[in-house]
Amino acid sequence: MKEGFGRRSSFGARIASVFITLVMVCLWYHEAPCDLKPKTLIWGSASLGASGYVIIEALTSTLNRNEKSFRSASISTQGSTENLVLLSQKEIHLGQTTSSDLYLAYNGLKPFQKKIDFTQVLSYTYWDLPIGVLKDSPIKKIEDLDGKRVSLGPAGGATVAMWQAIFEQYGIKVTPIFLPWQGAADALKIKQIDAVVISHLMGKMPIPAFEELRLSSPYRLLDTDVEKIKRVSEKNHGIIVSKLTGDQVVNAPGYTGVLVADPELDEELVYKICSILYGKEDAIRKIAKDLEFFRLENAIKMVVPQYPIHKGAVKFYKEKGFWREGLPVSK
Repeated sequence: MKEGFGRRSSFGARIASVFITLVMVCLWYHEAPCDLKPKTLIWGSASLGASGYVIIEALTSTLNRNEKSFRSASISTQGSTENLVLLSQKEIHLGQTTSSDLYLAYNGLKPFQKKIDFTQVLSYTYWDLPIGVLKDSPIKKIEDLDGKRVSLGPAGGATVAMWQAIFEQYGIKVTPIFLPWQGAADALKIKQIDAVVISHLMGKMPIPAFEELRLSSPYRLLDTDVEKIKRVSEKNHGIIVSKLTGDQVVNAPGYTGVLVADPELDEELVYKICSILYGKEDAIRKIAKDLEFFRLENAIKMVVPQYPIHKGAVKFYKEKGFWREGLPVSK
């Protein structure tokens, strides 16, 4: 990450940030929970240190620096799945999620207990998610994971349901472990687990927790059968087939990062959010490498075409000449 953001922030700055966020949250709870034009927008991010956390922090801080008619407060969550639940409960206004979770939420499938209404606003990155093992591990292929301890990421993250569906295609059962990314990297290093889903940003770089692991305890990536990924993605259009081409060339499942919003959120408010963020996209990309994909030309490139786009965002994309006809628009 760039200096001045994330880990290098001073302790005092962190305390101030937490205090400001708490104040914003308290102010929001005094507003009507279904307020369509809130004075403070609550954004669901991810677990501390995850890409989703960094990205939402960057977007909300940019809005707060450039817009005074409303404020944005980011809250740490377990990630994609939890954010969709919080959105349905009117506890957040916007949140980061993943394309693979949208199918499950839209259809009310596990881990969701009911159908969840949401609208897409923009896509901001994509991840490739192969499984890795330590270099000296006897595990050579996915089939060897049967009965093994595999960390699938945070319990509220999108990798859990995606990889469980792929394991079903292989006809194997693993012992699922739910750890935040840094915890999973640490657990693999000391062999408390046998394997871990290793998150790679945009097909080339592992997120920081796994980059540190790669340097201290080298690992191998396991190739995933493309046909099995395709069978899963035929049902869940948010799951993509990807290929990593770094030190190892392997096929892996992946998904895109999507910002979702309450369908009832005010049209002009969402329009203003898009306008400010893409007006400052150069500055946003400088905040962290996680935001390299954040460009107006990519805004709806990797949304899921089966699900609606918020009408405020649609208005903005049409105005800028980036709208794709045929995409569904929220009512």
